[in-house]
Amino acid sequence: MRFVITFIFLSIYLRSISYDCRSYTLAQARVINYESSEIVFSGIAIAKKDKIVRFKIEESYKGINIFSIDVLFNDYNFPKINERWLVYADKSKEGNYFIDDCTISRSFNNPEICQYGNYVPKPQIANNTNPLQEEIAYVDWNTIRLKAKIDLFEEIIILQQNKRKSAFQTNEQAINKLNLQVKYLQIIIMFLFMLIIISFFYRFKLK
Repeated sequence: MRFVITFIFLSIYLRSISYDCRSYTLAQARVINYESSEIVFSGIAIAKKDKIVRFKIEESYKGINIFSIDVLFNDYNFPKINERWLVYADKSKEGNYFIDDCTISRSFNNPEICQYGNYVPKPQIANNTNPLQEEIAYVDWNTIRLKAKIDLFEEIIILQQNKRKSAFQTNEQAINKLNLQVKYLQIIIMFLFMLIIISFFYRFKLK
């Protein structure tokens, strides 16, 4: 219960401050994206037309249980065919799924290309750069890429845990509903049984 209250207040707070994507940490961005997205899934880009990408869904984490889906992307970090992505998408009034401008949707190949956090683009090395400086720049870049991959796989684990919790809560609600129905049925049976006893007693008394 305490976690739920904290989650709600954090969501409200994050929506009230500046809408600059990079002003949030990745942890904050995960909360915002999961809470505001209609669907969350990992999948392979299998086709695209204009800015619409069709994904074959590998694993759903929220709000979807179908084989494939079309998602409208903005100009940022457009998926390539056969590229695997983690996708957070919202739903328009017309029923179409789209990627928000401040999404943390990203590819498994290049997770460092992300709207949130402190990820930076690949360094552009000048021709007159010292070889040692060039080596340091690429070491730093590879460190960033490695951290981005670790963050992504950590995020997948969190999404899987949330999915299991959601499924457990759904099952628990279904069980509670079934128990309530059983109780109502028991009351009805007892009421009918009492009517039968009263009717039998009344007939016996008349005789």
